[in-house]
Amino acid sequence: MNNPKIALVNIYFVEYKMPLFELLHKNYNITYLMTRKSEQHTKSIKGTENFKVKHFKPVYFGRIPVAFGILKELIFSNYDVYIVHDPHTFESLLTFITAKLKRKKFLFYSETWDWPRRKLSKFIDFFVRAMFHFSDAGIVSSKKSVDYCYKMGYRKNKKIFVSIPPSLDFFDKKIIKQDINLKILNLKNTTTLLYLNRIVPYKGLDILLRSLSPIKDVSLIVCGTDDPSKGTRNKNYQNEISKIIQELNLKNIHFVGYSEELKRFYLNTADIAVFPVTTRDGDGESWGYTPEEAMSAKKPIIATDAIGCSSEIIKDGENGFVVSHNNVAKLSEAIKKLSSNKKLIKEMGENSRKIWESITWEDNFLGYKKAIEYSFNKI
Repeated sequence: MNNPKIALVNIYFVEYKMPLFELLHKNYNITYLMTRKSEQHTKSIKGTENFKVKHFKPVYFGRIPVAFGILKELIFSNYDVYIVHDPHTFESLLTFITAKLKRKKFLFYSETWDWPRRKLSKFIDFFVRAMFHFSDAGIVSSKKSVDYCYKMGYRKNKKIFVSIPPSLDFFDKKIIKQDINLKILNLKNTTTLLYLNRIVPYKGLDILLRSLSPIKDVSLIVCGTDDPSKGTRNKNYQNEISKIIQELNLKNIHFVGYSEELKRFYLNTADIAVFPVTTRDGDGESWGYTPEEAMSAKKPIIATDAIGCSSEIIKDGENGFVVSHNNVAKLSEAIKKLSSNKKLIKEMGENSRKIWESITWEDNFLGYKKAIEYSFNKI
């Protein structure tokens, strides 16, 4: 079909995905259906002013939001293709049912992979299996996501399209490594590690701290925070972190808070970015944009296999190391190996930048284009 009318269901616009949304807008007759944030939020994102966008206010059942208003739009607007950006939402389920009843094309994009989930998620999985099985095409971010989709019922005889998402560029040549000494004292002659993440259990800061116990001459910058009002599942986690630091008598651990300015600064001044993510309380890291952002800033990456991007853009031994998650010994070994070798840090950092530059928005868009064409049996 030439120039199909497309509805893309998403929770809200984010700045780091705008190049993809712009390419979809330029190439297709597409309407964005937003199910979480308001029109005011959309207007705050540069580049959305020319988009066709409709907003649907969610109703909350406890912590679960559902934008029922979208159902009228799905039923009475004449779309040829429906694309959902998160299969694990009730709006995606409503979109799937509507598309199938109207005999229209249904596609999904997913960054999810197979980690242990909570009971409610397992209930939703029943519907996700049907969604995957009867979809016309799937778009995913990684091989881990491909495996998950096939496990969840995506038909073996159908293609699935890997579309690696790029990140924003955080490299800033105006910021030099020595600038870090102006913000934090006593970092000279040490290798600086950066933990850039929320301080919540599944991000694994406790695992990272334990891995540092036998290592000398390293400093750790913790650039992140957590808002207790957002319902952290382990509300004592901050206390647990403090106890580990005291018990292991760890030195040179610096908590600097979080802001976009701090993020950019420490991405450009730290030596190594470490992502000790694990799976806890039903939480997991679907793709992992922060490692990608660190790669843009020429940082070698030490990450666990509990991050979706670890199977795609973190090349073990080339631009960093990938270790099994929740394994203190393996993480410690990787940190020790890299932190003691300045030449290797530089080489891997340069490789990170090269890999990052090879991931383009055009290729990301091409995954969608191929999936749409495939759904109409054009490829």
